[in-house]
Amino acid sequence: MVLRLAIILIFAISLTGCGKLIAKDRLNEGTRAYNKGNYLQAEKLFEESISYNPDFPLARLYYASALRAQYAPGGDSIENKTLGEKAIKAYQEVIKSSTKAQDVDAAHAFIADLYKGLDQKEENRNWVLKRINLPNQQDDIRAQSYYTLAVGYWEDAYKTTQKYVIPRTQPTQYKPVKEWDAGDEEQVKALITKGLGYMEDSLKIDPKYANCYSYRSLLYREQVKIEVDPQLKEELTEKANRDIEEFQKLNREAAAVQQQPAS
Repeated sequence: MVLRLAIILIFAISLTGCGKLIAKDRLNEGTRAYNKGNYLQAEKLFEESISYNPDFPLARLYYASALRAQYAPGGDSIENKTLGEKAIKAYQEVIKSSTKAQDVDAAHAFIADLYKGLDQKEENRNWVLKRINLPNQQDDIRAQSYYTLAVGYWEDAYKTTQKYVIPRTQPTQYKPVKEWDAGDEEQVKALITKGLGYMEDSLKIDPKYANCYSYRSLLYREQVKIEVDPQLKEELTEKANRDIEEFQKLNREAAAVQQQPAS
């Protein structure tokens, strides 16, 4: 009986080792297919790799990548949206299985991007924040992510205020907020507040992040559209102008550094 159990155990170990070899083989085949642009074939091969060795994080990462490569951001078809959701779930499995910080970070970034393509803004923002808060996250990624969030809030505010442009005015003028649809003023205020907050978070990490000043200027200009106090409008316009000057200054400094001869 003991001998029989030992034989069964040896056989099981042998099968496990064989499964891992086949998994690596399918991974290599899938990689070749992926590099040739055969993403559907790559998806199937990576899926087979996982089936032979479920504890294979690299195969899960490549499988998610093959799904993402087939997804068309913004595509409205049910098949395309289903593919996007499938890719998100695959990257979530990468997060669960991988011990590599780089892979986990990439999975967060891709999930956020996929949600953006699916036009699920809140999920996109949630995953950007999750990425920011990953343990030992790099400062440059945190600064860029905060900036990305801020830009998104500016875009939403701008889309709303553009509804109230007065045609054929130069410079462009907007209808008074008292003539806006119910809720739009409060919505724009909330969007601007969030955008400015995230822009400040980015600048705390990197005070020389030039694009932050450019888009903070745009956020101030959105705020001008909803303020009724002339003095406050003027103060916000001055802030916007100073930010543009800082943006231009930082770009000039960066260009000067690039033009310096290598030592």
